[in-house]
Amino acid sequence: MAGLGVRLAATGAALLLGLLVPSSAHAQSRPPDAEVTYWEAQLAISSRGDLQGAIELYRGLLADSRVRDDHELRARVLEALGRAYWSLSELDLAREAFEACHRLESSGQSSISRNCAHLSRQVVLEQGAIRSLPTTWTFEEDTTHGLVLFSEQGTMRREGGRRDGVLIWDQELDPQSVADLAVGMAIDGATPPAGMRLTVQSPIERTVLDLVVVDELGRTYEAQTVFGADEKVRAWEIDFTDMEPRLPSWPALDRSKISAVHLRASRPPLSEGRARHKIVLDDISFY
Repeated sequence: MAGLGVRLAATGAALLLGLLVPSSAHAQSRPPDAEVTYWEAQLAISSRGDLQGAIELYRGLLADSRVRDDHELRARVLEALGRAYWSLSELDLAREAFEACHRLESSGQSSISRNCAHLSRQVVLEQGAIRSLPTTWTFEEDTTHGLVLFSEQGTMRREGGRRDGVLIWDQELDPQSVADLAVGMAIDGATPPAGMRLTVQSPIERTVLDLVVVDELGRTYEAQTVFGADEKVRAWEIDFTDMEPRLPSWPALDRSKISAVHLRASRPPLSEGRARHKIVLDDISFY
C-alpha cells in the first residue's frame, strides 16, 4: 500500500506539472525539459520555499545553449531569478537579473519586459531608501542619491560644480502623461517622517507638481495642494500629516509606514500638444 501511495503522489505531481506547462505552439517548439525545469523551480519555491534550489535551476537554464535564443522563456527565467534573489535580499543580483530581462527586447513593449523594468526600479528604490532623519541632498557630489525615475521615458542627471550642483529632471509631456520621480523610505526609529522641503525651478515651461506618498500596503496618499514650477526658483514644503487617502475608505496615513514618496510633474490642465518639461531640483530635505 505504501508503494501505491508513492506512485499516486508521483502521478499527481506529474499531472500538476503538465497543467502548468504552457500548451501554446511556441512552448511546444522549445525543449520540453527546459520548460519542465522552469516549472520545477517554481514548484520548489511555492511548495517548499526552496529559493536556493530554484536559483540553481534558473541559473542552469540560463547557461543552457538551447534556451539562449528563446527570448520568451529566457525572459521568464530572468524575471523569476530576480524575484528569488530579491526574496533573499540579494538586491544587486536581483537588479542585474531584472535589467537583463528588460534588455532582451529592445522595444521593451512586451508585458514581461515592462514588468522587469518596473521590478528593477523597485529594487533600486529599496537600495537607495532613506534610513535616517533628517536627510538633506544638496547635489554637491556627483550622485543622484536615492532618487529613481519611475516614468517609462525621461532622463535624470546631476549638473553643476561641487558648490552649485543641481538635479535636472527632463522629459517630454503631453496633456495626459505624468512624469514620476520617487525615493524609498525605510525609517527605523521612533520618530516617523513629518515632511519634506525642496527647491524647484522650471526654466522652459510652467509645470504642475504634486506629491504622492505610498505606504507599506501600497495605498497612496496625496498632498492637498499642487505646486506650479516656473522660471523663478521657488521653495516648496509638504507636511505629511496633511496627506489625504486616494480612496475615502482607506485610513489616515500612518507616517511610520511610509515606503515611498513620489514627486509627479504634468502639463497645466489647459495646455495642448507635447512639450518638453525640465525641472531643476536643489536642496531636498526630509525631516
